[in-house]
Amino acid sequence: MIGLGLDYSIISKRDVPGLEMHGQDAIMPMLTVTLPIFRKKHKAAQKEVDFMLQATEYQQESVRNSLVSSFKIAQYDLEKAGKLIDLYSDQTGRTEQAIKLLLSNYSNSNTDFEEILRMNQDLLMYQTATATETKNQFKAQSKIDYLLSKEE
Repeated sequence: MIGLGLDYSIISKRDVPGLEMHGQDAIMPMLTVTLPIFRKKHKAAQKEVDFMLQATEYQQESVRNSLVSSFKIAQYDLEKAGKLIDLYSDQTGRTEQAIKLLLSNYSNSNTDFEEILRMNQDLLMYQTATATETKNQFKAQSKIDYLLSKEE
């Protein structure tokens, strides 16, 4: 950039001996030249700000995706636990019926007591699995509640 100008200064009189042009106003022509020496730094700073804004947007999107992913996983865990609870409850009912049949068969013929013990062990396993899946269902539901309360 190049600039031309004129500067006018009012000079007051002083009582100092030996000064030339004492008390005469001054007119000075001015020429300014601005060189874009630091333009690259300015452009680099602008690019840095643009990249920082873009990085912030990507971080927001990443957090959003992470929250959605966590929510979907918790939903899946909740549904899975519910289905497994239904399955284990059904298996528990069937095993209890089988135990009743084996007990009536044992009382009539006094055979196969080990099968009754094995079926009781299976019943205990199904009841334990039902309790575990109930715990998993509560964990998944609490995670969903936490994620939903976080959005508000």
